[in-house]
Amino acid sequence: MILEESLKNLHVGIRGGGSLVSHRAIFSKDKYSKNLYVVSSDTVHIFNTTSGDCTGLIQTPKSTPIANILVSSAPGGEVLIILTESGELLKVSPVTYEFLEIVNINLSLSREWVSIRRWLNILELSPGVFLFVGHPENSEEIMVYQATRDLESRKSKYIIEKLSWRILASTHAVAVGCSGELMAAIQADSVCMVNTKTKVTRWHKSGTRIFTCVACHPHEWVVATGDDSGRILLWRNFLEEKSPPKTVFHWHSLPVADLCFTTDGTRLLSGGSECCLVRWDISDALDKKILPRMGLPIRHVSVSYSNDLAAVSHADNCINLVDGANNILRTLQNITQCYIPESPLDENVTSTSLGGGSVFQAGLHLDPNTKSLFMNGKPGHLQSYSLREDKHLHTLDITQQNYVTADRRRAIPNADVTHIAFSEKGRWLATIESLIEKTKYYELRLKFWKFDQTKQVFILNTCINWPHENGIVNLKIQPIDDKDPSLTAATSGRDKSFKTFSVVYDTSVHGKSDWWTCDNVGTYRDQTTGPLAFSQDGSVLAVSFEHTLTLWKVENYELTGTLSHSKLQEDIRLIEFSTHPTSHLVVCCTKKNLVIWDVIALSLVWTVPFEADSIAVDRMSNLVAIFSTKGHLYFFKPETPEPLAIHNNVSRSKIVSSLFVPTMSRYELRGPKSMLIFINSSQELCVLLSRESSDSAEVGTKLKIQKGTSTLTPFAKLIAEKTVSSVGSSRQLLQGTVIGIPGSKVIREIMDASPHTMPSVSFFCNQLLSAISVELKESEQMDQVVTSLQQSEKFRFLKQSDADDTESDSDSDNEFVPRKFGQRLMKMGITVAQVSKPVSSKASETVNFEVDLDEVANDVSWIEAISVPK
Repeated sequence: MILEESLKNLHVGIRGGGSLVSHRAIFSKDKYSKNLYVVSSDTVHIFNTTSGDCTGLIQTPKSTPIANILVSSAPGGEVLIILTESGELLKVSPVTYEFLEIVNINLSLSREWVSIRRWLNILELSPGVFLFVGHPENSEEIMVYQATRDLESRKSKYIIEKLSWRILASTHAVAVGCSGELMAAIQADSVCMVNTKTKVTRWHKSGTRIFTCVACHPHEWVVATGDDSGRILLWRNFLEEKSPPKTVFHWHSLPVADLCFTTDGTRLLSGGSECCLVRWDISDALDKKILPRMGLPIRHVSVSYSNDLAAVSHADNCINLVDGANNILRTLQNITQCYIPESPLDENVTSTSLGGGSVFQAGLHLDPNTKSLFMNGKPGHLQSYSLREDKHLHTLDITQQNYVTADRRRAIPNADVTHIAFSEKGRWLATIESLIEKTKYYELRLKFWKFDQTKQVFILNTCINWPHENGIVNLKIQPIDDKDPSLTAATSGRDKSFKTFSVVYDTSVHGKSDWWTCDNVGTYRDQTTGPLAFSQDGSVLAVSFEHTLTLWKVENYELTGTLSHSKLQEDIRLIEFSTHPTSHLVVCCTKKNLVIWDVIALSLVWTVPFEADSIAVDRMSNLVAIFSTKGHLYFFKPETPEPLAIHNNVSRSKIVSSLFVPTMSRYELRGPKSMLIFINSSQELCVLLSRESSDSAEVGTKLKIQKGTSTLTPFAKLIAEKTVSSVGSSRQLLQGTVIGIPGSKVIREIMDASPHTMPSVSFFCNQLLSAISVELKESEQMDQVVTSLQQSEKFRFLKQSDADDTESDSDSDNEFVPRKFGQRLMKMGITVAQVSKPVSSKASETVNFEVDLDEVANDVSWIEAISVPK
């Protein structure tokens, strides 16, 4: 089958997301600091500091995660040095972006005690002399090594020696300064200072406070440390004295996240969870300048070599560029993330957001107005992300509350958005916001937002406080026309009830207005309420109460039926209605089972043991995608349990939400009509694409800087593209013996003619269209015919007439082409591959398949391991 082959040929790729603030941003060493290098997993993003645009990407050869980067001076100019976690040292030219050298550091380790499990950081003492921070194989301690280039060896090799050990697992735990002669590293309660030339080492302590970061003066023997109390200490004479003198700088009330000296060494920049950037004059502890309310907590601070710019990385995955006068010039933004780990080893808390809930707990939603994705942003906000342009568009403040920073002793919860729902055409947006600490709710609001066509923004229309007690489980809006007066929204709460809300229209003399109000409350046998869903036509509302699925008529809220089974006693966790032609089937997921119900026959169609994380239904077809807790992806149709395709291990972390996004691809006759996107707890936005569509402009692909190319500004790229395009087109014109711009003669006739003597514009239409039209190839003509035919009403009429003529050739799926209809297409010159008709199960027949789908995930289909009862 064509659809099955298309689904099996899909591949998973990371479309967006990923952390831009896992490492400190690095400025280029040119006079104006034109570029900013930012690490994200296995890729280095190059941002232009003037425009704020990403001008290119550099990816490691084997997609190995990057430990850290630095910019080094070289005789021919600066060189970008990349250290991967596996020990590869890459030298890249910032001008041509060619890989100048690739050295495996692990090959230089000849002693057993330096067998490294994972490299964490790299710093430069002088050209050819580096500091490496690594995690040894047989030890839990983080160690620092000095690597010197072996000039006598013909091969690229380094001589490695140990400098320090047992330091903190953080990129802020090691610093170099004093022109490369000084190294400082911190442990929890002590700081180590080393003269890298004489190897003189001193350890110092300062009470019981825990150190969090360290920085070294670029020219003097001065070290700055920050601790968990917010105190900053400036150490001097630390190599000569046992109790060196210290200067105290104390403004922060929370732990200091990062410290950075300016290039001239006169200023010290610090940041933390207060969301403020502080500039200290190191000669006067009382002289400081504060930039407040920068957003979310600060993770990293770096300064340009010209001292005129500072890059401040925040926990919401954005980087602010600040000038010397403490003015924010621009923001470098990717997908806003809810939580960013503070250290490379902090991997167990990525599923927790700064607001106190789960990451992206509101899920992925498609905005019908802009065709962009809506999801959680920073606490209390929703963000709009363009999948086509790979760009963060804007944010919508839902809670309208300032972010409350944490206390020294505990984290203070912030109100966050837990559920969102759009109406069919995007006129209405419903949101649920809550403030919860542990299991107690302090705030709970249901808000309805109306889209303003003039301002192109959502404006708050109705706010309902405490629509339910003890929280809300689910929120849905009826999938009917937005202007329908019977439009309904439904919520299910933890108070054992569900409620419906409708629009009230006021046409009084004071002016037209509308608002939302509650018009019905429903319960069922005092059972706990679960998720709910509307049918495709909006006439039926399915609400789960523990293990029972109840069906309600939306017109009068009459209970029309209940669905349950004696062997299915687990609470229902997920509900989704199928779409045409199987819109009478509803897909339910419990903790251990996948169940398909028929709401017309009120019967169980089939069930299989399955543990699901997320489920998505394609509205353009009746295709269903379901993710298992083990990271496998299954495509199937609700009428039959046989999977169409299986993809193993599609994500490294838990799937949080998934969504089908409609496409307008010319390949939709031969494959799925929508592309599947999903987001995981690592906050990576992934997409499944075919080979054809991945090369098209349906979803913009990230620019990969390859060998021999260079980064240009967007304007320079535009000029280059136009120049190349002009050269190519002129060559084609010369080959066809056509000189000049197509259509210029006709346009000149129109412009030169006198208005009172010029004929009708329609007189020039045929001439102008003939002049500017380009002759298409035969294959391109056939693609256009297929696309236009499919979108025409005649296509639907022919297909329906064939379905009425012969039952054997008809099929309810859009991708199956009837035989007679295929013959008609062949007469028109269009070849359509014939496919076999799938075996569909009867809606009234109950089939129970006892098989673990994950155990047969490597098979072609799970149907081979299922014994169908007679």
